[in-house]
Parts: sequence; C-alpha cells; structure tokens
Amino acid sequence: MQRSGLAHRLRLSTRNSVETNGPYVSSMDVALIRWPSDEALRVELAQIKHPRLLLVEPRADPPHISDILEDWVRLPVSREDRNARIRVLESRVAPALPLITDDGSLHYRGASARLSENQVHLMRMLIERFGAVVGREALVASVWPDSDARAGNLRVMVARLRPVLVPLGLEIRAVRSRGYLLSTSDRQPHRHWVSPVVVLTTCSASRNTAETEPRNDAPATQPTGWEEC
Repeated sequence: MQRSGLAHRLRLSTRNSVETNGPYVSSMDVALIRWPSDEALRVELAQIKHPRLLLVEPRADPPHISDILEDWVRLPVSREDRNARIRVLESRVAPALPLITDDGSLHYRGASARLSENQVHLMRMLIERFGAVVGREALVASVWPDSDARAGNLRVMVARLRPVLVPLGLEIRAVRSRGYLLSTSDRQPHRHWVSPVVVLTTCSASRNTAETEPRNDAPATQPTGWEEC
C-alpha cells in the first residue's frame, strides 16, 4: 500500500477516536495496532518508521520485537499501563535530546535549568540512554566515582532533581530492581493513532472509552513494575 493510502487509513481511524479528532499531522503519534489481526498495518508502519504499540490479543503468542519504535501489551490492558508504554515510545522518537552546556545548564525544548556538578554527571548518563533504563550501580559510579556512595544517596539526588526537571517537560522514572530512565513528562496530553480494527473492537458505539482512551485530566501513573523512590 502506498504511503498516501496508509495516511488515509490512519485518518479514518482518527475520526473514530474521541481524543484524536484532528488531521494526520505528525509521525510522532503512536499507532495502536491490534495484533496479530492487523499485521499488515504493522508492516506498513514499520516501513515508514512510525512508532507503534501492538495490542496483543488474549490467546496470541507474544510478538517478536526487534525495533525500538515498537512495543506491545496484552489485552485486556488498563489505560494506565497502555499510556505508560506510549510514553516510552514517544520518548524514543523525540526530535532532540536534552543538552547540558559548559556552565552546567540543562536545556530542552526552549526551557533551561541550572544543575549542580553531581546533577550534571547524573543527567549526562541518563541523556546518553534517553528513554532507556540506566542501572543504579552505573549511575552511582558516574556521580561518586571515588566514594562509598550507595543507592540511598542516588535516591536522594533523584528526588531533589525531579522538581527541577518539571518546567522542562522531563522526568526521571524508577524501574524496580533495575535503575532509572529519563523521558518526557506525562503531564502533557497524549495524541495517538488507533488502527481501524482497534476502534471497531475496543471503542463501543456509545463512545464509552473509559477503559481504552486516556483522559486529559487523568492523573500521572506508572506502568506495572515501576516505582517512585
């Protein structure tokens, strides 16, 4: 299928969505694809490097994922878990990474904040793996290479750094038993494309999308396996 035809299909699905009722405007939006039913659309989107979240049918085997622009969750899935996966995919296709200048200032999307020397070391490690998990041990070693600092010191630093990042639209998330990742903030409303199969099977005729569509006023949440600390 030609790209124009694919864009038309996405526009059709968008008109059936409560939240995404605008035109096809950005490759940053994450497509929700019921899988394996809509494998053809998955392939088409992969060819144009469009981020996509596979909604795996209950009895289907897990898909093989080898593309950083793709992730999956199994149906039924809560709105919170689904939105968490969407945020991760969005962070992987961000147009630019945060920048730390020589004076210790952090810049991102027109906003800036001053960092301490230790915060600079921490943020550089997280920026290098933006959207991916960095282990606690590696972070501790980068900030305190010649001391006996422990994970507790790291937790305190992260707690102090989080409010600094809010005006920049960034946040640090904790991943249980693994480490931390830096991503864009979930305080912004999410816009995403939904494949026609998903719309027909998960959005009722009454447009009751309480379990399938995020609300702009929904509280910030963490996906399963993540913790605040």
